[in-house]
Amino acid sequence: LVDRYEHFPSPVLISQSLVTQNAGIINTPTLAVFEVYDTTSAGISHSTTVNPGRITIGVPGVYLVTVSAQIGPTLGATVWLWPRFNGSDGPDSSNAGIPASGAAQLEMQWLRRLGVGDYWEFWWSTSNVLSGLIATAAPAWAPGIPSITCTFQWVST
Repeated sequence: LVDRYEHFPSPVLISQSLVTQNAGIINTPTLAVFEVYDTTSAGISHSTTVNPGRITIGVPGVYLVTVSAQIGPTLGATVWLWPRFNGSDGPDSSNAGIPASGAAQLEMQWLRRLGVGDYWEFWWSTSNVLSGLIATAAPAWAPGIPSITCTFQWVST
């Protein structure tokens, strides 16, 4: 018996940034960039040199999209994170955090129907230029922490 999903596309992308991203001006939208691929497959494209913050869909369907960012390190500073879909902010899609111990995590996910050529970007802003998306180097006993990670997983047509 042949698996009935054998010939259907199943695009996936996991991309992250291993560098700290800082804002030059408070309360100003800043594009999050991704310079590392963990996994990518046909159907989702991303360039680390041209538009390194843009993920473009090549196969239509329903996608599970997730993003996770480590924010900080300034106590009491607010950091906001939100997606832009095809150049427009998603309504009611922002998440904000205030690090209480020098670092905090912002995590979001969406289940969304996407078409060929649709693109996503993740934008962020901070109330203090000393806070942003922070990467943490690996200590001797554990892996490092990326400043931001996003995944796009094709779910169905």
